[in-house]
Amino acid sequence: LKIKNLSPSYRPAKKESSRICSFQSQQKRAVLNNDLVSISTGSEKFGHIERTAMEMALFKIEDERFEMDMLLENLTSAKLRLDCILDEMAVVEDISKGKYLGQMV
Repeated sequence: LKIKNLSPSYRPAKKESSRICSFQSQQKRAVLNNDLVSISTGSEKFGHIERTAMEMALFKIEDERFEMDMLLENLTSAKLRLDCILDEMAVVEDISKGKYLGQMV
């Protein structure tokens, strides 16, 4: 790895910890970053701009709303999957009780 101008927030990845997807084509390997890892620089300041308490509260609220959206999506997906499983179980139960035997013959 020969990269001259690394930014302070990127370092070369250790060989033992670098994971390359086995399904990456040569084209993807040429474009995707498999050699560098992002590290925290210990500062959330962007040049001369500092966040006020109000901005920090807004960022926190946005992060929390995003997390809630993700949780709701996960729960909605789980509910839909469980509804399908329950429907399948109901059919199996009906078959075991003999309700569909007339239709199966």
